[in-house]
Amino acid sequence: MLFNFPPFRPLADFPKPFSLFLPLHFFSAPGVPLFPRVFALISKPTSMSSKTYESRIPEEDEESLTETLAESVSDEKREWKRMSLYEERPRSWFKSVKQNWQWLAHGVLLSMSLVSLVQAYRIRHADRDVFFTKKYSSYSPVAEVVNYHTERYNLTPVMDWSPYVGYGKEVDRAWDHITNNVGDQMISQAELERLGLDPTSIKWKHPTTGEEGYRVGIEVFHQLHCLNLLRMATWSEYYSQEEVGGDVATDPEDLRGHIGMSNVYSLTANNGRGLLDIDHCLEALRLNLMCQSDIGIFTFKNYPDLPVEGHWPDFSTLHVCRNFDDIRNWAMVNSVTFEDEE
Repeated sequence: MLFNFPPFRPLADFPKPFSLFLPLHFFSAPGVPLFPRVFALISKPTSMSSKTYESRIPEEDEESLTETLAESVSDEKREWKRMSLYEERPRSWFKSVKQNWQWLAHGVLLSMSLVSLVQAYRIRHADRDVFFTKKYSSYSPVAEVVNYHTERYNLTPVMDWSPYVGYGKEVDRAWDHITNNVGDQMISQAELERLGLDPTSIKWKHPTTGEEGYRVGIEVFHQLHCLNLLRMATWSEYYSQEEVGGDVATDPEDLRGHIGMSNVYSLTANNGRGLLDIDHCLEALRLNLMCQSDIGIFTFKNYPDLPVEGHWPDFSTLHVCRNFDDIRNWAMVNSVTFEDEE
């Protein structure tokens, strides 16, 4: 096969410093690989006059050489295309950012606003219970631990399933857990003044730290204590036994009991002092119930599965309740008189 190449000048015709800077296309025509031209240059140098050079290739190698040249051209095209795309992509991205920077800025600001909104909601939601407690209740150091939850009362005409109903050691143990075993707490002078309480109240020294303050109790435990006293009064035959006893205060300094409270079985003894204690508890519970004034609504229904006749109120209604366990835990941690005996 005969190849015709355009005229060229051998490197020997140029000064050495100049020949080193000759452009590549001087030795290779467009679309023709460099190898044949270099091959011709090495095999048949010539002078500066224009001549046509011939190179003969054996016929058996003609087909393989053609395929090699075609693959070489194809590889070069792919490489140039890849490099071209690599150079254009950064420019295209920069151009896109430059043209749309306002939209990008709006997107960033919107994202920041959404994050701030969600965070503010979470903070307010976490503090909401404390906020409403402080807003609608008088000051109390316990307010910081108050949490609310929704609870459906389970109040049926027959309540024999409740651990707080009836009498006996198990029932007494359940009531002790929410009343007597809690003990009393201590507050500082500043807290006493903020509560507006009598500054002549009994002082107390913390058994662990030695800090001096004022001995206090939490209302809910006093109210439960009174309710427990009424419960025992309804089972006077059981609690009138001396070996059983009732809710007794053996010593006025013993804050676990109700100061001046006599045994339940002696309600009519000591010139009616026991009845005065019952009256005290009844009035305490009345005041609290009227103060809270539950505005929940209940309906009436029949209970064919229970040993009752006619329609009865359905007190199984929803209520928003303070978490009693949180309040009890606070009282136990800050107790300065008794520990849980369970």
